[in-house]
Order: sequence, then structure tokens, then C-alpha cells
Amino acid sequence: MKALKTFEATRDWTDYDLVLLDIPPLPAVLPFARRASALGIPIIADFRDIRLPETRGPLSTWVSPRRRRASWLGRLSHELIAVSQRVIFTSSEARDLTRAHCQGVPDERFETITNAFMGIDPDWIETPSKTEYILLYTGSLAYRRDQLLISLLKAVALESAGKRKPFRLQVFGKPTAQVEEVAVQLGLGHHVILSGWVSRAETVQLQRECDALVLLQTTQKGSAEAIPGKLFEYMERRKPILSLATHGVNRIVHDYGLGVVATSHDPTGLAQDLSRLRSFLTTTPQLTKPPTAFSEETTVSELATIIQAVLGECCEPASSEGGTGSTG
Repeated sequence: MKALKTFEATRDWTDYDLVLLDIPPLPAVLPFARRASALGIPIIADFRDIRLPETRGPLSTWVSPRRRRASWLGRLSHELIAVSQRVIFTSSEARDLTRAHCQGVPDERFETITNAFMGIDPDWIETPSKTEYILLYTGSLAYRRDQLLISLLKAVALESAGKRKPFRLQVFGKPTAQVEEVAVQLGLGHHVILSGWVSRAETVQLQRECDALVLLQTTQKGSAEAIPGKLFEYMERRKPILSLATHGVNRIVHDYGLGVVATSHDPTGLAQDLSRLRSFLTTTPQLTKPPTAFSEETTVSELATIIQAVLGECCEPASSEGGTGSTG
């Protein structure tokens, strides 16, 4: 609120050349958008960190009259997008779904910048030849991720039966009672490690020492096109990824050769996907440098290009006597 009061107290719009709003929280940023719009200051709305409802698009669920808060957020979103010179999303799918629900807003206002990995792990460890392949998952099992994990447990039991070099699944993140029960029923004592939370430093070390990283993502309480930060964390490790995720993530894993995308979430289909991962690990134990399209340098440059374009479109050119005309 202090920042908003400072902004509202400014009446000379030349103090600000542009307002960049990072969303969420949506209700908190809208007063800035309203004030900037009233003062004629161009706005860029960055929606890359917002979680959009399910698969029907970021606005279609929000405008449902059966959900008052959702409807309220939908109206706020429409208002913000309508007054912004650019609206940025983390995937082309999220961008296109939103654009379809924003009739009258020019197509050129919608942009896509994928979030980025921060850097390549300097302490990458080459996995030594072992008697087993280690699959690792670290993180929450909420939002039905535990059900994906149960399917994977059953697939490990099917695929590794009789193999000289079986898969071993390590899970750190407070597994549910149902997950533990299934592991016992399948007799996976030698093939599964289920443990609670570990520290950040321990997580990094575990990721460095495994053979492949498991990515679990569902559409519950989120978007089919959301790109989780864990994907970029995995990119830093340069370990092959087994992706049990949604379309936006699976497309990136597939298109950039980052690992194996699960073609099915049932145990039999997943067992076949594990066989493909086994072949992948034989030929590609270490990934090359992550795609530059997802580097911090590239994404920052893309944002800078958008900012320059908006300033060029909306700000008056400086006169020869008045200096640059910009303080930003």
C-alpha cells in the first residue's frame, strides 16, 4: 500500500515512462494499472507466474457465475488485459487460450516468454556404472501427484522384473499412506526408497547423483499449460527427465530432447515408457547444455525487447532541447 500511495501521489506522468506489473497477486496490482491508465502510462502485464484454471483457458472458468471469487478474478483479468499494451504468458498455449477470451484486444498485444533456468550446474556428477538405474522425485505429492506416483511404482515393478539392471525409485517429499501401502504390496523394498522432506542442499546432491529425474504434474488446481519451475531446475542438472506432466511441459521435453515423455499414465503403458527411458539412458546419460531459448540471458533479452517496443509506440520522442524525455 505504501508503494501504491507513492505512485498515486505522483501527478507528473514524466516521472514514469512505463509500469511493469508482475501477476499474481491480481487484486493488488490492479490499482496500479488503473492509475497508470488514467495518467496515460503504458502498461506491461506479466502473467507468467499465475496459475490458470484447468484446460479451458485462463478466463473461461473465472467467469463462471457459480464461482463468485472466480468471476471476480475474471473481471479483474479482463480489465487489466484491456488497458495493457502487452500481456506476457509463459506458454503459447496459455497465450492463445487467453486471447480467445479477449475479443477486441489486438492480437499483437499478446506475447510469450518462457521462464528460465538460472544457470548450468557447475558440479554435475557423471553417474558411475551401477547395478541399477536411479529415478528421483523430490517435492510435493499434493494435487493427485501421489496417484501418478502409484502408477509409476506399479510400472517399475512390471518393467524391472527379471532385469539385471532394474530401476530404483527414490522419492523425497512425505509420501502418503496409500503410496507406502502400494510399495509394500508390490514387494518393492529393494526398488523403492520413500522418505520425508530433505534440505535444499541434500536435494541438489540427490539430483546430481541420480540417473534420471521424474517430473509429476497434474491439471488439478492448476493449468494444463502451466510450466512449473521444477522443469527449469531439472534443466540445470542436465539429467534426463521422465515427464508425467501436461501438454505444455511434455512438448518442451519432447521437442528439445530432454528425456522421455510418458505416453500413458496407466502402469502397463508406463512400463513401456520406462523401457524407452532405459534405451535413452544408454545413449544419453548426460544432456547437453540446456536450450538457450530457456536461458536467463535470452528471456531477459526478450523482455527488454518488449519494453523497448512499448516505449517506442507510446512515448513521445525527445526534443533536441528537452533531453532524453525518459527517466526509466
